[in-house]
Parts: sequence; C-alpha cells; structure tokens
Amino acid sequence: MNIYLIAGGSPVNRNYFVRLIWGIVCLLYAVSPASGNLVENGEFSAPAVVGLSYYSYHENSDPPEFQWVVGGSSPGYEAVHLIRSLWTGYSGVSGDQSVAIYSSAHIDQVFFTVPGQQYRLFFGYANDPANASASGQVVVSNSLVTPLLSVSLSHSGSTYGDMHFTDFSGTFTGDGGPNMLSFFGDRDNPTTGFVVDRVIVEVVPLPPTILLLGTGIMGLLARRKRAV
Repeated sequence: MNIYLIAGGSPVNRNYFVRLIWGIVCLLYAVSPASGNLVENGEFSAPAVVGLSYYSYHENSDPPEFQWVVGGSSPGYEAVHLIRSLWTGYSGVSGDQSVAIYSSAHIDQVFFTVPGQQYRLFFGYANDPANASASGQVVVSNSLVTPLLSVSLSHSGSTYGDMHFTDFSGTFTGDGGPNMLSFFGDRDNPTTGFVVDRVIVEVVPLPPTILLLGTGIMGLLARRKRAV
C-alpha cells in the first residue's frame, strides 16, 4: 500500500511512513527531559557557616563544596561573602544561607545544555542592608564567551529583618556546549553587596498539548498495527 504525502506528491511506502511518524513522536519525548536543577549548590547551603556570621571568599580561596568559582576579587571588600546569620536567605528561615557579591568579584559555574533546548534561569536577589541599594549583573555565556543571556539588576529596601528578595526569571537557548552562569557585583560601589540566593537553571518543558499529541499518535499507530 502506498501513501501519498501532501507536500511532495510522490508515493511513500506505508511502513516507511509509520516509522517516520514514530520517530517524530520519540523525538517529542526526547526533547522534553525530566526536570531538575542544572546548578549545583544553588541554595548556597554548602559549606555550612559555623561559628561566624559569614565566610569570606576571594579568588583561589573558595572550597570545593561551594561548587562556585570565585573570580575578580582579592581579600577585603572585593570578595564574596557566604552569609548565614547577618540576615536570612530567600526562604526567610533562620540559618538559610545566601551570598553577597562585592565590587569586581563574581561567581561562576559551568553546566551543559542541549542544542536548541530552552532553559529557564530563576533566582532571588536583594541588597546588603548596610547600604541603601546595590547593583549586579547576571550572565549566561557559551564557550566562546558569547552571552546567551545578560541582565543588569538593582535592588533597594533590604533590611536585616526582611531582605525583600525580588524574583528574577529569564530564558535562554542552549547551544550544546558548556555554558557558564556568572553573577557580578558592582565594581563602581565596592562596599555595596549584591545578594543572590535560590539559583535554578532548568529545562523549559514542552507544552502539554504537544506531548498529548505525541501520545495520541502513538495510540493511533498501535491501533493501526493491531488492525493490520
């Protein structure tokens, strides 16, 4: 039996057509991987700060369990502070840790993406309450250091009792190679800390209607196979 494709008009064998549709259905499911955070230690819960209000990290001093690489900083205000008790992190629960990034310091982490796949970046940001406001920048770049996402942010109104975290959510397209997520402080105002917590990078799932369509096609093919 031949089936004529509308676009081409040439006869196509039915078995070939079935295999083609089946491949499309499998592809729909393959590009909708299971959800999960691609970022390690996005809650900044490690290492646990013990005996101090915060740990201070600068370039080449960050411990492995921190999972983020600290760059562009030296001891002093040009540093990254892992905060435990000066204020509470995104959850508002006592002991919830967050990071404050000062001056020219930045934190980076590498993760891998699938070409053409959409990803969502989410995090909460605030300012060190010691100052009225703070600015920072978030960048997702590829192996050629080309930005896939780049946003400058500012925040004001944080207090030691309530940080008033603001949610950020943005999307970018993976390119199949290693990508780097970076958070930068404000080099023009070295004493103002840009505070970040609850960092998540996750796959943007396919719309449910597309997956339902795929399920319907598979069911149709199964019924046709039984009928033959």
